[in-house]
Amino acid sequence: MQIFKNRPLALAICAFTLAALLAFKLSGTFKIIGFLFFGAMAIGVGVFGLKRKRLGKRGAQAMLCAIGIALALLQSWFHFQLSADWFHQRIDQTITAEGYVAERLDSAKGQSRFGVWIQEADGERRKAKVLLEFDGASALQEGDTFRLTAKPRRSVNTEDYREELILTADGYVGVLICSDTSDCSILEEQHLTLPIRARRLRAVLADRIQSAMKGEEGALAAAIFLGDRGRLSSDTVLDFRRGGISHLLALSGLHVSIFIGFWELLLRRLRVHRQIRTVIVPLIAISYLILTGCALSTVRAVLMTCVVYLAYVFWADYDPFTSLCLALFFILVVSPYAVTDVSLWLSFVATAGIVIFLPAFSEWYDNVLQKAMLPRWILRLGKAILVAIAIGFFTNAAILPLLAYFFGTTSIFSVGLTLMLSPLIGIAIVSAALSLLFPWCSPILFFGRWIFRLILLAANRASNTRNAVVLLTGDITLALIGLLAALLILLAIIYLKEKRWLLIPIALSVAILGVAASDALPRDAGVAVTYLRQNNEEALLIADGRNAIAVDFSGGSSFIGTKIYQATMESNCTELQELILTHYHSQAAHLISSLSGKIKVRALRLPEPNCEKERAIAARLEQEAALHEIVVYYGTDHFDFEEIRLCFAEREASESTVEVPVVFSLEIQGHSIVYLGGNAWEGALEPLAKSQAISADWLILGAHGASKTPSEDFFDGLNDVDCVIFGSESLMDSCPREALPDQYCYGEESKRFFLKRTAYR
Repeated sequence: MQIFKNRPLALAICAFTLAALLAFKLSGTFKIIGFLFFGAMAIGVGVFGLKRKRLGKRGAQAMLCAIGIALALLQSWFHFQLSADWFHQRIDQTITAEGYVAERLDSAKGQSRFGVWIQEADGERRKAKVLLEFDGASALQEGDTFRLTAKPRRSVNTEDYREELILTADGYVGVLICSDTSDCSILEEQHLTLPIRARRLRAVLADRIQSAMKGEEGALAAAIFLGDRGRLSSDTVLDFRRGGISHLLALSGLHVSIFIGFWELLLRRLRVHRQIRTVIVPLIAISYLILTGCALSTVRAVLMTCVVYLAYVFWADYDPFTSLCLALFFILVVSPYAVTDVSLWLSFVATAGIVIFLPAFSEWYDNVLQKAMLPRWILRLGKAILVAIAIGFFTNAAILPLLAYFFGTTSIFSVGLTLMLSPLIGIAIVSAALSLLFPWCSPILFFGRWIFRLILLAANRASNTRNAVVLLTGDITLALIGLLAALLILLAIIYLKEKRWLLIPIALSVAILGVAASDALPRDAGVAVTYLRQNNEEALLIADGRNAIAVDFSGGSSFIGTKIYQATMESNCTELQELILTHYHSQAAHLISSLSGKIKVRALRLPEPNCEKERAIAARLEQEAALHEIVVYYGTDHFDFEEIRLCFAEREASESTVEVPVVFSLEIQGHSIVYLGGNAWEGALEPLAKSQAISADWLILGAHGASKTPSEDFFDGLNDVDCVIFGSESLMDSCPREALPDQYCYGEESKRFFLKRTAYR
C-alpha cells in the first residue's frame, strides 16, 4: 500500500504532526534548539541540492520533513511559551486586563464562568484565550468588552481530573479568578465577532427546529443538523455513548457530505455551470462550518471538500490521504492546542482508516467480482453493502487502540448501529432542514419526528442492554489491541500484493470485541469493596464480578457522584446495578440526575419513609428515577445478589435532612460492614449502633452529619473489630487511641484493609 509513496507532502505533514505531539511535552528551550537544528537541516539540504543542480526525490522529502518539524516546534513555542507561560508566571498575582467575552459557559448561584479573549494585560498588548471565573453571578454576556482586576490560578490536577489538559485542548492558556464582580467593569463598546454572531444565529435556528419538532426529537434534530448538543438530555447523551454512536451527534463527514450533496444536486437541477458550482459549494460548506461552531470533525470534512473542488479548478488529481493530511496541517497551524484534543485524533484516525484501506479492499473485491457469474445489479448491490460494512469495520479497527488508551471502553453495538442508523441520519438531516424551512407543514413534521424517534429508540435499546459497554483493559484484550495497532501500521506502509490481507485487521477487531465481551460475562470473581470520601461526603462501592452496587451515606452531592462513577469504572464495571440511599436528603434528586448522566443506573433503593417530609422527598426521587428509567425499590425488596445480604439502614426521624443519625449494615461473604453516621453513637440509636459496632468486621464512623465524637465507653468491647475507618481526620484524632482496635485508619487509607475476599480494587 505504501501510503507515503509519491506523497512527499503527506509525509512532511505527518512529520509535522508527530513533532507537534512531542513538542507539547518539551520545554521552550528544547523547542528553540530543535527549531534551529531542523531549520538548519532544511537549509543545508536545499543548498546541497542547488549545488548539485538536482535535489532528488529523497532530498525533497527530507527537506519538506525538516521544514515541517521546525514549523511545528516554532508554532508550539509561540503558543505554549509566549502565551501560556506569561500567565503561569503570574499565578496568585493581581493583574489588570481588558478583553471581550467570547462565550458564556455556565452561570450558577455560586460561580460564573466565561471563555474570554484578553487583548491587554498590565498595560501590554497580549492576546490570549482565558477561562474567567467569578465567585458569584455575573451580568457579562457574549460580546461584552470589560476591564477587570483578577488573579491567575493554578490548574486543578489530580489523579482523577486533569484540568490543565482539558483547558489546553479547548485553547485556554490559563484561568483568571475575579473574587468580586465589582472588580469587573463592562465597557460601552461591543465586540461581536463572526463566531458570536454565528452562535446567536444557530441558537435562533435551533429554537425554531425544536419548537417545530417538539421534545427530545427536536433537541436531536438541532444537534444533528446544527451541532447544538446542549439541548439534549443527559440520558440521551449517555444512550448514544453506551451505544457507541456518539460520533453521530458530532457533525462530521457524513453530515457534511449529505449537506453538500443536497446543494450540489440543487445547483445541478438549476443547470448552474460546473465551474460556478466549484465556487459556490465550497462557500456554502464554509458558511455551514461557521454556523455549526467549527467542530474539529466538521473542519476536517469541510477542508477535504474544499480540496476536492480546488483539485478540479487546477486540473489536479485528488488524493484523499494527502487531502486528509492537509486538513490536519491547517488545523494544527491555526490551533496548535488541538494536538491535545482526543476528538481530533478520533476523527482523523477513523477517516485515515477509511481512505487508506478502503481503496485496496475495493480493488480486491473487484477482482473477486470478475470471477462471479451473477447479474450486474446483484454485483453492484453486493459491493455497496460490503463496502458499507467494510467502512464500519475499518473505522472501528483504526480507533480501537485510541479508545483503549483514552477511555478503556467501547460498545459492542458501535459498528452495527452505525451501519443501521447512517441512512436514517441522512433522512433526519433533510427532515431537520425541511422543518426549518416549512415549520407549518404537518406531514413533514410528523415524518421527521418519527425518524428522530426511531434513532432515539435504537440508541435507548442498545444502552439498556446489559453490558453493552465492554472494557478494553484485560491483559489479553490489550495484547490483541497492541497487535492490531502494529498490524495496521505495517499494512499501511508496506506494499500489499495480496489485498485479502486487509481482512485480518477486521477479523482481529471482531476478536477483540469478542474477548472483551466475554470478560463482561458474569463470573465468580469475588467481591470488591471500596470506601469513597470527598470532603464530608461518603459512599461505599461493592463490585461483584460485573455487578456494582453503590451505597450513598451523604447528602446528594455531585462530587460523591463523580467518585462513585470513577470507582465503578476502576472496578471493571460499566454500569451500576443499584444505588442505595441510607437516608432522605432534599438534594438526592441532583445526585441521581448527575450520576445517571455518567453511567447507567438500573435501580434506586430507598429506606421506607417514616414521616410526611420523607414521603414527599421519596415521591420526588421516584419522579426523577422515572425520567432516567430507573426502577425504585424500598427496604430490602427484590435485593438479589449472591454472597451479599442487605440489612437496611435504621435512622432517627428528624426535620433535618442533613444530620440524620444513620445505622447501616450489610454482610458480604459472611463479613459484616457497619456504617454509623450523623452522631448515631448517641441518642435514640445508641444501643443499636453499639450492638452493630460490636458485631462488625469493619466499622465505618462517618463524617457526614457528625458534629460530635463517640464517647470512650462506646469503644468498649470492640476488640474483635478488624478495623475502624474514620470518615474525617478530626474525628479520628478526637478518639482515644487506647480505646481503638489495633487497626484503624482515616478515609481512603482503608484501601489496604479491604483484603482478599472483600479485596479493594
